Amino acid sequence: MKKFVLLVFITLTFFVTANAQWEPCNNGLYGGTISSIAVSGDTVFAGVSDCGLFISTNRGNNWNFNQLPSNNIYSILINGNNIFAGVWNDGIYKSTDRGKTWINWGIKNFNAACLANKGDTIIVCGFGAAYISNDNGKNWTLKLNLTDQSVGPLLIDNDKIYIGTENSGLLVSTDWGNSWKPKNNGLTNTWLFSISTNGNSIISGTNGGLFVSVDYGETWVKSSSGLPSISILRLASMGDIYLAGTYSGFYISTDNGYNWIKNNLDTIDKSISALTVSGNSIYAGLDSGGLFVTDDNGNNWKQKHFGIFFKLAANGNFVYASSNVQGFLLSTDNGDHWQVKNTGLQDNFVETFLVTNSMVFAGGIGISVSSDNGINWVSKKMPENSHFLESLASCGNYIIAGTDTGTFISSDFGENWSYTGLTGHYIDIIASSGEKVFVSDGYALYKSNDCGQNWENCNSNRYPDYTSLVIHGDTILAGTTSEDIYKSNDNGNTWDNLNSNLRQYNLWLFGIDRNSLIATTWGQGTYFSSDNGESWVERNKGLNNFFGQTSAKNDNYIFMGTWGDGIYRIKIPDFTDVGDIKSVNNYFNISPNPAESYISLQLPPEYQTSQIKIYSVEGIEVYDNNYRVLINPRVNPGVDFQTIDISSFSPGVYYVKVGDRVCRFVKI
Repeated sequence: MKKFVLLVFITLTFFVTANAQWEPCNNGLYGGTISSIAVSGDTVFAGVSDCGLFISTNRGNNWNFNQLPSNNIYSILINGNNIFAGVWNDGIYKSTDRGKTWINWGIKNFNAACLANKGDTIIVCGFGAAYISNDNGKNWTLKLNLTDQSVGPLLIDNDKIYIGTENSGLLVSTDWGNSWKPKNNGLTNTWLFSISTNGNSIISGTNGGLFVSVDYGETWVKSSSGLPSISILRLASMGDIYLAGTYSGFYISTDNGYNWIKNNLDTIDKSISALTVSGNSIYAGLDSGGLFVTDDNGNNWKQKHFGIFFKLAANGNFVYASSNVQGFLLSTDNGDHWQVKNTGLQDNFVETFLVTNSMVFAGGIGISVSSDNGINWVSKKMPENSHFLESLASCGNYIIAGTDTGTFISSDFGENWSYTGLTGHYIDIIASSGEKVFVSDGYALYKSNDCGQNWENCNSNRYPDYTSLVIHGDTILAGTTSEDIYKSNDNGNTWDNLNSNLRQYNLWLFGIDRNSLIATTWGQGTYFSSDNGESWVERNKGLNNFFGQTSAKNDNYIFMGTWGDGIYRIKIPDFTDVGDIKSVNNYFNISPNPAESYISLQLPPEYQTSQIKIYSVEGIEVYDNNYRVLINPRVNPGVDFQTIDISSFSPGVYYVKVGDRVCRFVKI
């Protein structure tokens, strides 16, 4: 196929937009509790509690979310070409293609908290038990059964298996789990969090400090010089160096664990939740989600951006973001830098933002208001009998709140709330324009023409799972978790399925201007529409992560928050410029449009002998009438109808060039 030449046809949409480029803006961002890290070469696997598995192929510089049936990933093991993931309450999953696909690999309904192996022998332990497989996980045998206590950490050293427990201290097996012996002489705290070995030296991190053994665990002495007298969460070794992760930071010992020096890993959150060594590199994961790497024994650390962002909002150069652990984050320079700003927040979990009248509202488990662009916060009372605030909008002088018990309205900036209806509905979506308000509980749509004083159901016969609402005048658009986008041109009285070329599950719509939209999707990136959702063009250049569910804009940029790779931004002209298409669209007609199997071109006389070419949005030539025969050409006085077979085209947006004229159509 031939590439369309940029310099000749610069007015075409797909070339005007070819320079549209997303860029990460993550300086200071991280989020998501990292429970486990495994490394193979430059590929890093990170398990994030309640969020899933993330994979980086460049040592953590960029991340992609990896979908497993369960998102509670607590342990990761790399064994040759096989990747094993231990899942909370769902056993073990295995991938043979570097994490692209996964199958359950046994022990269903088990909390697989720790994994270790020697060759094809794999050991897994979790709450109450430990299992061993001698055939790379095909079959499992129960080898340890302890009632009502956690089992783990886990370590294999030569032919010895070391397992720490919650109440029984350290257990050791020298016959691959057939028998176990306690090794607790001198171990005054028997709740073990971590184990590491170096030759005949073993160190154990417990709920009450660190213990050292130089005789393979036969005797123990407490050795916490330089360490805080608190839980030692994670341990690892690198040559003659021991590494320790605690609630208060990262520590190093060069004398078999007897003395410790605090390292200069300077982070807001000090709690180390994961620790892994690969070659000369140390990977440290934080409880609040930061992932850091050092290649010089901890003298210098590099932050690897790792963010999960639920909501974004913008006001001038101020950009607001909420993460799953860090709470509220503020950028005052269009996303160049970020700071945590939780002072005064009622709760750090922020589910929704509203910017109105120079005030910022943040809602979630509580509701807080800032009058200085999010630098400081004041807590406000939640609406009566509500436990969670899911959505916010402004309407005239009112603030409307969607909660787990219905809708509420405030006329005094959140000081007091009045109930307005929809009892028993969990209102998680609100859109407003003027005195018009649309809300949804996910399954039904309701509208109000008087700022929420009265409500009526406006889609009683349609029950998709709604994700988002956009109001453009009398046109209302609704995104869903299915492939459907619904549109109403009469203020919500009637609705039609657009059946557009954007056929992606789980999409969220956001308005840019009167007719323009951005759609973020779960796994397929972002799309742009300049005609209120009738047709869409992919906008993924520069993205390394295609899992996005939140977006915002200011006067200069569009921002997108991803699931696992922080926040991206793109200049609005780069994202929305579709070129000068309108004048050429009216010069010849394409019908039907959208089309499934064929299109007919209605050409004026001066173009009846012109060459016809068709290009994809990527600029790839997919049709040339010099090499393909037109089907059923008809020539009438003054009008030339030419019909082209497009049945083999993939669904999407295409451009027809006839002479120097261009027109667009959608293949469905």
